[in-house]
Amino acid sequence: MKLLLIPLGIGLFAGIMAGLCGVGGGIVMVPAFVYFLGMEQKAALATSMAVIVPTSLMAIGRFQQSWLVQWHITLTVHSSVYPAVNWYRNTLVRVVGWFVNYSLWQEKLHKQSFSWTKLIVSVLLVRREEAEIVKCKEQCFSCWLNLMGSKQRK
Repeated sequence: MKLLLIPLGIGLFAGIMAGLCGVGGGIVMVPAFVYFLGMEQKAALATSMAVIVPTSLMAIGRFQQSWLVQWHITLTVHSSVYPAVNWYRNTLVRVVGWFVNYSLWQEKLHKQSFSWTKLIVSVLLVRREEAEIVKCKEQCFSCWLNLMGSKQRK
């Protein structure tokens, strides 16, 4: 029963986060799979991708109906991601494998890089939102001053 309820809970939470913030797959599911289900990082990542692909395809179709998908950016990014992944898998992995136990290194690298990436992106998002809040406050204060000034003139 536990093996059924925990994945359902993870899926519900990931779905809610996807609806609210547009995130859920890697950011929510991977850590939850590792922590609550005891999966290895690589298995959690693979399982998350298997869940994300059908969901992403449906979302892409929905967004494309509103012409929101920027295909020129998508293709440009993809043209750089694919070679980078291949380079990592074919070159870096072999070089590192000469010096350390590759499977242990890869598991540790996945966890650390995933965690650091989430932390850095979170800090950048918070800083951007703080700047937007400050800008909004300045605009509201300016409007309030204009409104008060126009009332005093009457």
